[in-house]
Amino acid sequence: MKKREIRSNPHIEKRVFFLVAIIYLIPVSMFKYVGSLDGPQHLLTSNIIAGLLSGSGFYGQFFQFNPPVIGNSLGNYILGVLNLVLPAWMAEKVLLISYLMAFFYGFRYLVVSIKGKADYKLLVIFPFAFHTLFLLGYYNYSIAIALMFFSLGYLIRKDRNRKPATFIILTLLFTLTYYAHVVVFGILLLLSAAYLSFNFICERIDGNKRAYVKFLKRIMYYTFVVLPGIVLAWFYYSMMPETARSPISVDGFNRLQYLFDFDLLVVFFKETGNHFSRVIMISLLVAVILILITRKKKPENPEMPEGFVKGRFDFWLFASVLLFAAFFIVPNHMSLPVRMAIPAVLLLIVWIVIQDTRVMLTVGLVVLINLMSAGLRYHQIREHHHLDEMIREIVAMEDHIPDNTLVYTMNYSDNWVMYHFENYLGTEKRLVDLNSPSVNEVFAVNWKSSERPFLFLGARNSTIVSMVSNKSSFYPVMVTEYVMILDYDRFKNTGDSDPLAGMIRRDFQEIRVSPNRKVGLLKFNRWPEVNQNKQFILENEMAKAGIEKKARESGIPFGDALLKDALWLYDTSDR
Repeated sequence: MKKREIRSNPHIEKRVFFLVAIIYLIPVSMFKYVGSLDGPQHLLTSNIIAGLLSGSGFYGQFFQFNPPVIGNSLGNYILGVLNLVLPAWMAEKVLLISYLMAFFYGFRYLVVSIKGKADYKLLVIFPFAFHTLFLLGYYNYSIAIALMFFSLGYLIRKDRNRKPATFIILTLLFTLTYYAHVVVFGILLLLSAAYLSFNFICERIDGNKRAYVKFLKRIMYYTFVVLPGIVLAWFYYSMMPETARSPISVDGFNRLQYLFDFDLLVVFFKETGNHFSRVIMISLLVAVILILITRKKKPENPEMPEGFVKGRFDFWLFASVLLFAAFFIVPNHMSLPVRMAIPAVLLLIVWIVIQDTRVMLTVGLVVLINLMSAGLRYHQIREHHHLDEMIREIVAMEDHIPDNTLVYTMNYSDNWVMYHFENYLGTEKRLVDLNSPSVNEVFAVNWKSSERPFLFLGARNSTIVSMVSNKSSFYPVMVTEYVMILDYDRFKNTGDSDPLAGMIRRDFQEIRVSPNRKVGLLKFNRWPEVNQNKQFILENEMAKAGIEKKARESGIPFGDALLKDALWLYDTSDR
């Protein structure tokens, strides 16, 4: 054993790394559902994708794929393909386990690409795969981070060996990173440009007379590598609505406090969790200080220029500082500061891991960070027991709804983590939720703009109560048969100030309530009145003639025009 670092047997180190990786998969495997903020949206979208890919006529009436330029959809498509052969909960497990292994081994690949070898300091990376955005269900962003590791590692390994196959693989990695998440793709472009520029400066310092020529050739080569992703990003940006393009500053985000509490590892139980996360943050800072004080000032290999070694290793500290600066500068919109802070910390860990450190620092850092992570995981598992129970109650409602049915969901819960939990309805069956934000122009799938059914919530035009707009020429007419409500007792206690709740109580009948009374399912029960109105119209020659005229002018079948007016008559007569 050296004075300065642990000399590890590569075979043993690989086995230890793999064993710890398997241990860190346990929290994901303990529950049927992995409750998160955005996870249910991913599952619902992937079920729609699977339905469209398998030729579902029901989904085909409502949805269509967006143009293939969306830079936030790779995880959705992976889940969609998995959903073709697996139930939603199992598809999610496969995706998350795949992400975690890609994160662990992507980081390892990057470190070995830089340093040329692995050591036990790599074991500090495991807790950081469970960053706050992953815990919130931002799967696309998380997958993009893992792809970023592989992209940077491959660029470093093949920078001096730019063959056609290298170009194809590197272009594929960069483009996949774009499809996973456009923000991470932007960070990857920034880091790649900074890395090439930093290497150029190092080569000039070392007196390489051909540095300018080599730098220009690299710029030309990598411009073509990143061009597909840049072009796709331009098209994606051009199709985004104006509200999504404009940075919106949100007050109340204390960025210094966020870093001090190290909230990028905490989502739930913040008061308790921050005790663990702050220790992890302090451990990293102490490691940085000790490395800067004690590291060797000259390279171990006397034939290797000192400037090159410092440039190759200290670039990652520089890159981390660059992203931390962005964390303080970017507007507080769409979690942009957090999206900058996470890779900033990860690159700082890259810099720490590639340094030669004393045995005590290596052992202390690895043990302390993983112990604190165990505390975080323990409290996270306790929280997920409650979330898993709630999700099971929601999914259980699907047993009482026929396949290929129109539904409407309402969420009265005050638990912010459960903001999108109603989207778990429709992850196992083919149900269309009129009130789901999971489909729009900036995700993988969108509502059809034409040739779609005219949709009603009960007896009311769905345009009034959902994001779906109806046109008079849409047909056939479809009525929402079921409403699912989250936090059912709170819904029951709403007064007249909530007109939508009043309309639901008027038109729908309770058919099932979960044992914990958190989820209620109701069914439309006003068909007798609607059918009576249809009969009244058919028996009235003037009314019937009016419906026939409407049908001709709108270009829809008489039966659909008749049903629309019968629903309208019931709705207006009972207000």
